[in-house]
Amino acid sequence: NQSLFGEGLKVIKSTDIDGAAIDLVQFQGKIGEVSRSIRTSEPIKASYKDGLVSYYEVKIVEAPEDVSSKKEEKDSSTKWSEACISIGLATKNYPMNDSMPGWKPNSFGYHSDDGSTFGNCVRQASYGPTFGVGDVVGCGLDYETRTLFYTLNGKFLDVAATLDEKMLTEEDWYPTIGLDSHDGVECNFGGQPFVFDLQNYCEIMTSC
Repeated sequence: NQSLFGEGLKVIKSTDIDGAAIDLVQFQGKIGEVSRSIRTSEPIKASYKDGLVSYYEVKIVEAPEDVSSKKEEKDSSTKWSEACISIGLATKNYPMNDSMPGWKPNSFGYHSDDGSTFGNCVRQASYGPTFGVGDVVGCGLDYETRTLFYTLNGKFLDVAATLDEKMLTEEDWYPTIGLDSHDGVECNFGGQPFVFDLQNYCEIMTSC
């Protein structure tokens, strides 16, 4: 079975709000070695319908558990030094242990360390601001325009990628988060109000 967690990831708590779970997840391994990812057990949407937008948000929070000793374990073999969180979508068989969303085919991700996005291995530099503790990042898939977009603290950033119809009709897309940071992430799939005004976005897009 496809693993939902990469190594070193821990669910700190899971809160049920009106039947929707809000999970707080933290990576507790060494930063700068092998990136780990986590995805949902169910796809963001299982079938293709015009006029529908699938969307979720992630809040970055301070490290919920002290793993400061891990920060001191870097050595000359460390591949990179900057902590990074990647938020996006990936297909069911995307590897959870050795990649951030966007680095490999069938995935997309918005990266915290430099504000770039990656889609199917292609990097889009300077897409948006960097983000960190206190920020809320949203990821949306618009089935009418076949576009993927991100939001930051309630603000629509831009279209990050355009998917062809085959990618929407033949692939299931799962909310996926890559963690190479000890900060935690809280995921909201609609159990709480979104920071981004999704209803307004849909009304605007429908009137276009």
